Amino acid sequence: MAFRNWSKAAGLALAGMIATCGALRAQEWPTREIRLIAPFGPIGFVDLVARVIADELAQDLGKPVIVENRAGAGGALGAGQVARAAPDGYTLLLGGLAPNIMSPAINTNVTYDGLRDFTHIAYIGGPPVAWIVPKDSPLKTVRDVIEEARKDRLVGYNSSGVGTLGHVLVAMVIKQANVKIPHVPMNQASMMDIIAGRVPLGSFAYGSVVGQIEGGAARMISVSSEKRVAAFPDIPTFKDSGFDVAAHSWLSLEAPRGLPQPIADRLHTAIGKIVRKPNVAERFRGEGIDPKPMSPAELTAFFESEAARWIPAAKDAVSGE
Repeated sequence: MAFRNWSKAAGLALAGMIATCGALRAQEWPTREIRLIAPFGPIGFVDLVARVIADELAQDLGKPVIVENRAGAGGALGAGQVARAAPDGYTLLLGGLAPNIMSPAINTNVTYDGLRDFTHIAYIGGPPVAWIVPKDSPLKTVRDVIEEARKDRLVGYNSSGVGTLGHVLVAMVIKQANVKIPHVPMNQASMMDIIAGRVPLGSFAYGSVVGQIEGGAARMISVSSEKRVAAFPDIPTFKDSGFDVAAHSWLSLEAPRGLPQPIADRLHTAIGKIVRKPNVAERFRGEGIDPKPMSPAELTAFFESEAARWIPAAKDAVSGE
């Protein structure tokens, strides 16, 4: 009995020592550079946000924050890399709707749980989706697109990948209209196909196309926000066109499950400061991003509600093609 009691006491003491050492390591963090995985290519709004966050976070933490683009499978390759990483605060993910919720729902080879295999640190926000067409296209409205689809005159539409919000929103609209448009999932570099007129329609994050729109290389015909975008008040929303579709893509800062609480708290506080900085807020507004403050608990609840909303929609989009 005495041996058992001694053994139990020794075990408790060891656990306490391990916890203390972990807490001390968390207090010392960071001691070296941090990797921020951007799960899409080096073009588009995800990469832009990743680099803004990385630069500002490096100033806050006093250590370099290096952006690594790990594109593929609608964000799943990059997210999977982070899910498998050590929860030590040195590997972070610019996650969100596509890599954490939509991609795991539709990619059978995804081995992570986008909700439970990550520490959800901070909500960052994201833009609506914009439908764009070549500058000389006869398509002026969403209704024009639907009518051309009814006549089987559209060769397809581009998005930045299967299971992305751009893909899913088109699937929702054409389902409501009871028409078909082939999906041509390409990366953001395929914007040239829209500009050159090789593909008649694109469905991308607003921030990824606003430069082409302002430069006259393409035209925007609709946005997925609840209200019209202030910079383009003449561009109708999908609701304006009679479709029950409204959504923003969104990003969040993620880490592997098990991140020590002191590190999660420090990152959460840092991101809150960053998105409120006037220079960052102005940059994000130009990309159609409107950050909202959320506590970690609110963010976790938000993940759950978004999963309930978008997992069925993503599965439906894929099964309908």
